[in-house]
Amino acid sequence: MRRILIALSVIPLILGGAYYILQYLPEVDPSPKNGPVAELAVASATDRQPLTTAIRNPAGLAFIGETGTWLVTTDDRVFAELAADFGSVISQVTLAHNPLGAGDTEGVAYLGGGRAVVTGENGVVIAMQRNGDGWRETGRFAIGGFEAGTQLGSAAYNPLTDTLYTAQKKGAKLLYAIDLATRTVSVRPMKLAHGLAERPGRKWSEFTIAGLTFHDGRLYAISEAYSSLLAIETDGIVSGVVGLDNINESAGISISDNSFKLIGDAENYLPDPPIYIVKTGIINARR
Repeated sequence: MRRILIALSVIPLILGGAYYILQYLPEVDPSPKNGPVAELAVASATDRQPLTTAIRNPAGLAFIGETGTWLVTTDDRVFAELAADFGSVISQVTLAHNPLGAGDTEGVAYLGGGRAVVTGENGVVIAMQRNGDGWRETGRFAIGGFEAGTQLGSAAYNPLTDTLYTAQKKGAKLLYAIDLATRTVSVRPMKLAHGLAERPGRKWSEFTIAGLTFHDGRLYAISEAYSSLLAIETDGIVSGVVGLDNINESAGISISDNSFKLIGDAENYLPDPPIYIVKTGIINARR
């Protein structure tokens, strides 16, 4: 009996320690100098601005050109539209987990004409439509060829080809190119361009594809791990990498006014997440 009582008394300590680790210790190394790519150039954000704390656990970010406002998705399946200055919430809705088991909704892309899509970490695409002053879900589908057991955290859209892109977040990387008209999926292995090299004993895939955006024929990704910006060709070649100094973990990326806008991740061990502003010219792509 004494052993049982001792064991029962230890359980709260174990659970408390696990909770502390999950909530208050960094999940990734945010320092670009520790990244896996050799001779990594490092730049800094040019500015930052507050993000309304009414939106918790932000993960995805997309710019709405017609209105100058922003779409944000969160780990908790919240889909929200924010004012141009990120200072207020225009509308928000909580997406259902089912059908198809979307998981965390960490990626969002604006398609134009009041349409958007959200990517769930479990390989699910959720279609959204502006509905008066708010938004509503109009359907969802599973990504064909999605590698079960992996995780998605991003979304980017090419309006010229009506193609949605998302990428495997952790581990060996795959790029998914989805024809939204037919839902046909092309799965493309990702790899470094010839001009970039891994550090000895390291893999470039230690970067995490936490956020993704499309601009001028190329994809750009933000990595929470090692706070780095990646240029990615649509065939999956990683053609440029630059570290970002003095920023906390960032999970979402979009572009407006010739600048990347990065949405800071929300973790208990970090201050309230800001929006980081980084000039698009800091990264050079190579084949």
